[in-house]
Amino acid sequence: MRKLLICLLAAFALVFSGTALHAQTRIISGTVIDEAGVPVIGAAVLETGTPNGTLTDLDGNFSFEVKSGARITVSSISYTDYTFTANSSGPWRIVLKEDSLMLQETVVTAFATQKRVNVTGAITAVSGDDVLLAPVANVSSALVGITPGISAVTVSGEPGQDAADIAIRGISSYSGNTAPLIVVDGIEQPASQAMSILNGISANDILGISVLKDASSTAVYGIRAANGVIIVTTRRGQQGKPKVSFSGNFGLTAATNVQRGLSSYEYALFRNEAIQNEVEGYGSTPLLNYLFTDDDLWKFQHNRDFTPAEVEAMNLTAEQKQQLLNSPALYYGTSDAYAELYSRIAPQWSANVSVSGGAERVRYFVSLNYFDQQSIMQNANYFGVNTGSRYQRYNVRANIDIDLAKYTTLSVNTSGQFGNTTGPGTGSLYSRYSGIMQIIYEGNPFTNRSMIIDDKLIVDFDYPQNSVQDGLHKRTDNEMTGGWLPALLSRSEGTTSNTRVDVTMRLRHDFSYLIKGLDLQTSVRYQENYSKVAVRSFAIPRYTVRRSLTNPNELEFFGGTVGTDSYYSGSWGGMRDFYADVVLNYQGNFGKHNIGGLVLGRATKYTMPYDSFNTPSGLIGTSARVTYDYDTRYMLELNFAYNGTENFAKGHRFGFFPAASAGYVITNEPFFPENDILTFLKLRASYGLVGNDQIGGKRYLYLPGTYSINMGPGSFTSETSSGSLQSNYYQFGTSTDAYNTIYYGSAEGALGNPDVTWEKSSKFSTGLELKMFRNRFYLTADYFSEKRRDILTTLGVIPVTFGVPSWDTAAVNVGRVNNHGFELVLGWDDRAGDFRYSIEGNVTYAKNTIEYMAEAPNPYPWMNQTGHSIGQYYGYKTDGFYDTLEELNNRPFFSQSANAVTLGDIKYVDLDGDGKIDSKDIAPIGYPNRPLMNFGGKISLAYKGFDLKMVLSGTAMGTYYIARITSPFFKRAGNAFLWQYEGRWTPEKAASGAEITYPRAVYDASQDHYDFGPKSDLWALSSDHLRIKNVEIGYSFPKNSPLMQKMRISGLRIYANANNLLTLFDKMSRYGIDPETKDNLGGSEGNISYVFPLTRTTNVGVNINF
Repeated sequence: MRKLLICLLAAFALVFSGTALHAQTRIISGTVIDEAGVPVIGAAVLETGTPNGTLTDLDGNFSFEVKSGARITVSSISYTDYTFTANSSGPWRIVLKEDSLMLQETVVTAFATQKRVNVTGAITAVSGDDVLLAPVANVSSALVGITPGISAVTVSGEPGQDAADIAIRGISSYSGNTAPLIVVDGIEQPASQAMSILNGISANDILGISVLKDASSTAVYGIRAANGVIIVTTRRGQQGKPKVSFSGNFGLTAATNVQRGLSSYEYALFRNEAIQNEVEGYGSTPLLNYLFTDDDLWKFQHNRDFTPAEVEAMNLTAEQKQQLLNSPALYYGTSDAYAELYSRIAPQWSANVSVSGGAERVRYFVSLNYFDQQSIMQNANYFGVNTGSRYQRYNVRANIDIDLAKYTTLSVNTSGQFGNTTGPGTGSLYSRYSGIMQIIYEGNPFTNRSMIIDDKLIVDFDYPQNSVQDGLHKRTDNEMTGGWLPALLSRSEGTTSNTRVDVTMRLRHDFSYLIKGLDLQTSVRYQENYSKVAVRSFAIPRYTVRRSLTNPNELEFFGGTVGTDSYYSGSWGGMRDFYADVVLNYQGNFGKHNIGGLVLGRATKYTMPYDSFNTPSGLIGTSARVTYDYDTRYMLELNFAYNGTENFAKGHRFGFFPAASAGYVITNEPFFPENDILTFLKLRASYGLVGNDQIGGKRYLYLPGTYSINMGPGSFTSETSSGSLQSNYYQFGTSTDAYNTIYYGSAEGALGNPDVTWEKSSKFSTGLELKMFRNRFYLTADYFSEKRRDILTTLGVIPVTFGVPSWDTAAVNVGRVNNHGFELVLGWDDRAGDFRYSIEGNVTYAKNTIEYMAEAPNPYPWMNQTGHSIGQYYGYKTDGFYDTLEELNNRPFFSQSANAVTLGDIKYVDLDGDGKIDSKDIAPIGYPNRPLMNFGGKISLAYKGFDLKMVLSGTAMGTYYIARITSPFFKRAGNAFLWQYEGRWTPEKAASGAEITYPRAVYDASQDHYDFGPKSDLWALSSDHLRIKNVEIGYSFPKNSPLMQKMRISGLRIYANANNLLTLFDKMSRYGIDPETKDNLGGSEGNISYVFPLTRTTNVGVNINF
């Protein structure tokens, strides 16, 4: 880090050098190369002790003015510093030796920084430049693929809601929060808003991110460290003249995958086939009335409302008949509602400007960022109402460091985030889009069309009685819905405004004048979070349309009544956070002995000023760390924390969290010979105990459920098993009695548990780091295991005869989960002349197993959640389809459908061998909804001014369960999708051995062969994939180019990049679902499987430095 700062200072000096020099100066020049004779690009050449200096160019050359006889220091990351005296003008030929240990490279850890070689915990560092590579709105998505140990799934591609759900080294709790602790510039963020704070930071402001993964590196955070820690360090100013930087980019966003429906003609063929199958299999002859006729099929195929014969029979002129023959269908048209809804190519753009610099005593970094992202959802405009959604965000930051005295520094960090999200309604993703999705799934391609004709929104067809269209109406058993457009236009439009202001002051005093290496710092932080929700609903004119009875070429419209708009604004929310800490730090060197120590105390308090019951919450505690290393060979680190929270009962609020780690650098031993093959080898291991106070459930679980009175006329509320409220009241007399009286009451909630406590996590981690071939090849390998205990659990082992429903029993800390896995990182970094390249790959495997969760006993072990992973799916196992009568006659009894099974139906496996398919045959299917394996990679190429960077990401051993979309013709009129039509079972396919992925077509979903029947592994899709996550190509103009000189700028780079560019080995694309997504309801299955597609962004931009 020190060398990086030196390089930055040299850059400032090069561009803005105005330092006064003595009269006796000279211009020195030379070339900096490495031991192989390759030019070192970007090496800092500084006049020692001053900001005067320069950077080497692409050929390793430098030239600048210095004092005669000045000492000159040449520095570059991964090389040992070289110092010489400028007693001549040169040219100088400087050979830098590689620093095999990279002792100057530092890593940000908890409340400190450490030399990377001395780090004994499991920590991954990510540079701010890597975060910037992803053209996305949030930091969490930018970490995917480049950070070993991190797994991520995404629920939605909606603007402002497209952040990744990340976990570090898998998850280990089935009821508690699994998100990591977020720390920004050394300050812990509140758990309830930690991820939104992380994702609200502008990537342009980030200098680097450290991901802390094991107990040793996180133990000082104690009760909130079990899920790992992400530390974000923002940029700061350095001494030098002001440097102004501007970056701007513009991009286009589209869906990565969309579900493809059928044309009306394909749908009619499919449904006729389904009806015929129903009649042949079950004798449902009344269904024959729903068959589309040959005339219907012709009209669907040719997009006409009348056959030539029907037109010829009409009492029309020859011209009118010809016009009608050429007229596109009104009733027999087609649409692909889902694809239409998400077919928009949406704009996205951002701009950032920053100023940094500093004088001898004051240094500053100030930035302003704007981000604007529109939705891929169609943005139709009708009657002054827009259907699209949009996310806008402003970020402002000012980091200032002031040297109040020789040994005292005051740092003031001020930041603000101002976001505005506009879209369908407010609330959860499901609540905002479920109505629209129901229209798409329950409609069909000819009645579920979104149409505006002659500036009129069509919501219904009028089918004249006894007309040919009336027959179509009766055969569909379904009215026109108007499609997604009226649903969007008439929906409530929700606007959510979020404001977050954060002010941190840190005072540091260096006591080196008393004890070398001793310093004391104290920090205070105030954070205000405020949100406001405004909801507006629109009254819009709607019309019914039909063809004229006298001249079908003409359309007749009915309706158009307009009501009044309604506007509601009155939902506020927010949180205030007060934080303070005191940190005493020591770092001493005694020959080859290096000793470090840290003692700190911290406290935080949260209030909810806009809640009806503003009960403060907080955390208080102390932590300590001791580090020791001998000659950078043997390292030892001890950490502990003692902290707690008032969420638990007295006597159960505080815990002690110790951890220890050790490291051994074998290549630093005197007996280890210097060589160019194995240049660095370190072994490390750690073990410790950390906690998680975000255990799920209500806040004060140690208290019994409060008594609640009626919430409105005629009812009082009590809590149910799901935590929702049910209405009750006491009624005396009959409902028809004039003197009937209703008395309101109160209800007692669940029992309290005074012994409730936090989750405890015992973690072990061991790893090795090595570098070979003069540091060009590197490898890091880790093994980790975790035992999580005291997981909050609702007891399922209490018999019903106990007399208390499970939701009224007290939750207890009895759950246990084991989690283990490995991480592997390997890479190669090299150069050949002007060409520099690097490639890196990483893979993480993390598998958890529920050891105990107090579930009710089941007859067979495969029916239990115990012994399986969190998020595991359960259902019937299948063995293809019934292709022959012999298979059908020898089938087990299918209880759920009363044994109504025929050819082409799903063949379920009788696991217990009792001759029946029933609940005892339900077992784990597929993998968990969070993949067990995550992998990624980085590729970087640079030649002179050109550069190419690429990030890969992927997963393996994961499952996505498709739910609602497995049932075509729902309610005898629902939609159907292309993958169902193409993959369906037919006798011909079965005989030929063709691939079959879907059972025979069935018209009545009540026959229980689809998702509304039993869940099975037929619908458990593999989410395995490999993706080009981010790619960027750019060109940096030479600093001495005429363009740069003419524009008076010091740096100019143009680039193009893309996110989610290409996906390979993807088995979900045929279903129109992105493999990186997760169930939108967050549970094992969802009622509506895929709401808002994930997105792909292509981008162009420019970076300018003045």
